[in-house]
Amino acid sequence: MLMFLSPSRSLAALCAIVALTLLSGPVAAIETSGDGYHIPYANGTEVNMARSANAVGIPSIDPTVHDRFGVRVERVKNASTGDAWSSTRANAWVPIPMASATFVAHESSTNVAITFSAEAYTSTGTKRMFVRALVDGVAASPGDVVFTEGAFRGARAFTFGFVTTPGTHTVEMQWQVDSPERAYLRSESLLVRAGRNGAPGGSLVWQHPPGGANASTSSPVWTDMPGTSLPFTVTGSASTMIVFGSECFVSTPGASMFVRALVDNVPVSPSDVLFTREASRGVRSMSFGVTGLAVGNHTAKIQWLAQNGGAFAGDRTLVVSSYPSVSGTAHELVAAPSGPSLLNNLSTWSAVPNLSKSIYIPENGEIAATFSGEVVTSANARLEMRLKVGSTASATDIVELGAQNGASLPSVQTFTFDMKHRNSSGAGQVKTASLEWRAIDGNVWLGDRTLSLFVEEGAIPDLAEAPPFGLGLGGALLGSPIEAAIGARKLLTILLDPNRPEFAAPSLADVTLGLFGPHGVADYFTQVSGGRFTVQNVGVIGWFDTAHSASHYWTHGDCNDPASDGFTGGHQERWVEALQHADATIDFASFDTNRDGTVSPRELGILLLTPQKDAAGFVRTIDPYCNGSAYITDDGVRIGEIAEWFTLSPEYYMSGAAHELAHHLLGLSDMYVNNLDSPTEPGKMSLMGDQHATTAHIDPVNKLALGWVTPRTIWNSADVSLTDVKWSREVLILPRRVGGDGAEYFVIENRQHEATDSNAPHYDESGYGNGNQLYIDRGHGLAIWHVIEDSAKSAKPPPCLSQTVWDSFGSANARRGIRLLNPQIAHPDNSDYLWSSLQYDLDDGAPLCPSTDDDPTQRRNVLLWADGTPSGYAITNVSAFGNLMTFHVSTP
Repeated sequence: MLMFLSPSRSLAALCAIVALTLLSGPVAAIETSGDGYHIPYANGTEVNMARSANAVGIPSIDPTVHDRFGVRVERVKNASTGDAWSSTRANAWVPIPMASATFVAHESSTNVAITFSAEAYTSTGTKRMFVRALVDGVAASPGDVVFTEGAFRGARAFTFGFVTTPGTHTVEMQWQVDSPERAYLRSESLLVRAGRNGAPGGSLVWQHPPGGANASTSSPVWTDMPGTSLPFTVTGSASTMIVFGSECFVSTPGASMFVRALVDNVPVSPSDVLFTREASRGVRSMSFGVTGLAVGNHTAKIQWLAQNGGAFAGDRTLVVSSYPSVSGTAHELVAAPSGPSLLNNLSTWSAVPNLSKSIYIPENGEIAATFSGEVVTSANARLEMRLKVGSTASATDIVELGAQNGASLPSVQTFTFDMKHRNSSGAGQVKTASLEWRAIDGNVWLGDRTLSLFVEEGAIPDLAEAPPFGLGLGGALLGSPIEAAIGARKLLTILLDPNRPEFAAPSLADVTLGLFGPHGVADYFTQVSGGRFTVQNVGVIGWFDTAHSASHYWTHGDCNDPASDGFTGGHQERWVEALQHADATIDFASFDTNRDGTVSPRELGILLLTPQKDAAGFVRTIDPYCNGSAYITDDGVRIGEIAEWFTLSPEYYMSGAAHELAHHLLGLSDMYVNNLDSPTEPGKMSLMGDQHATTAHIDPVNKLALGWVTPRTIWNSADVSLTDVKWSREVLILPRRVGGDGAEYFVIENRQHEATDSNAPHYDESGYGNGNQLYIDRGHGLAIWHVIEDSAKSAKPPPCLSQTVWDSFGSANARRGIRLLNPQIAHPDNSDYLWSSLQYDLDDGAPLCPSTDDDPTQRRNVLLWADGTPSGYAITNVSAFGNLMTFHVSTP
């Protein structure tokens, strides 16, 4: 809930030419398969997706410290229980839950390899599950693939390819299934690798053949597979991996498809694998490797053969990476020697033979480990596998291989595991990484197999896994991850008037203008996200009159109240009335794209507008009936959540709707504290704060999680110049590299408020002072945010605040984990509370807390970590506030 005011808005149209001229550099193109083009969003416009190279004067970073990968795994707590499956009946593309990741490309023409793996099956033997990867809303190559077909339950994997420009990008996995059946996924894993061919630090390159008819072979001798010959460059002593993935199947029962990888016509390890014996379609993936290649150009290719029938390959990709394992990174492939298959019938964990490697793990080390191998099980048996590093093995990293009714056929199965935040409290260590396996309800076998290991110091923040500051699905759970948000979200607005005489309803035209006009809510999100996100109007309907007088809804109580009419409360009855009015003209079922029977805010946002002088907003859970039943529309779907907005002046108070829709559509959490002015509250510096009478941007921490800004990390002391975040779309990160588990850091952004004239198009205005309109200034300069993702650590109060007061904030959410550091340790109730040349330097000395009759200018803030440890950082020589600000950062 939030009650707040917002400035009046001008009706002047946005001038696109002026806006693009002011952006720092030309509109950037997204490159895919060599073709550059702009990304169109829902409003049909093309928007800036990347900064100019000179927009921010942050010192260049050595390419060897760029992130080579990001990984995200949705873990199953107990695979043996058979639960925790995600499912869909969608026959159109819908997002896979919790399967998105953001990454940063540092150079032009960056190659991106996106490996998605999961346990998967469909409810019927002949029905197919399709999967595709989007990068910034554009399908990666080769488009969609048949991920699996039929009831066989096993680990599938496929690698998609993309080429992109410098900046922040978001990967989103989507799926659909042949109607009318259901598809199932569990333990989804997303590995995103980025690099270039022939770069000084190593090479990454991918290829897919043109789409068309399936390739086929019935030859029992090795032949080249069409479209799988890929040149690559080795730039130094390196380990080279070849990952081949393909849709595949065989023609008849008993037929087999074998594949092998060659470099310069020489087979690499393992020498060959039984790729599939399945007649059902689906993807398979196998990793091969070789070391000792000479510096220079080489060619990788795939060969195949068939036995006892024909073999078919559909969409397929070939990815080659060649990197050294140096400077705290690892790029290693372990291939077990070929030989008889290994039998296991023990339900206790043991090491998979010949799949282990001693590796150096740096501070805050991150490990991605991919298993690929031939797997077979006896009737009704399951093979379970997990990753172990040193003595640590996470029971939540279990994946099942070959679980089904009946015996499985020998085929390759693949899955990527991860471990993060290793060695967070000291120096790097050498540890053994290995895979463990066990058999459940029978015998399991492993044949040829490999373990691919990627190790590096984890990115801070970890963009692949958003921080836990969100509301969760349906706004029900504080402390849920915030998923990246790109493209458009649909919004239905319902106007319902309880006819309170003192509150005259605004016109339909005024409401539409406040939401979708030149300076409305949709434009706000487009501008604040840098064009990556907007809100799409699917209807503004009403005004509808309520069935009762206002007092009926505002005064009667719960189900024990005789006036309840069977509703859990008066307002629940009012919300149901609004939905019933909409039900007369809206086909709600058409928005249930994943066909799960519930219209979620991601599928359709619903905003209820009620006339009221005092502006306010809420997000409402719809559980209306005393008998416990849900609200079901005439179309047979459930509506579980709506947003509510009270106003008389929709354009004047548009930021109220933006705030509530940030809850409803994006899952962002409140950052203000009712009836308390905390020294760490963002105040007017975030839409999610108590930002009276401004059109404040969303804070940089939430923008990072949403994929809307690019982080740049300072590793060494340097002079820095930083452009207003509205133009640069960049923020500076000061990470806690020791003792922070990769989840504590400072974020610095340059925040300059817009001019107060009516043509300001990029928001972050300080307010308006015309006539009787409210004018409230806010500060501008360097905004410095302390971020503590760990709720146990954020439970410790900041300097000068008691534990008792801090405990009243609530835990595991943005109120305690995102802290604005003001120059003065006092609530930002004036206009001078961001860093500029007017304030003192910021270091990790002792804070000066407020006391009776003290000098407010001496209430000093500091750069301490949450546990009171000095950060070692200092920010000095800050320039006067302006679109470009300079300062010096001293590092530990």
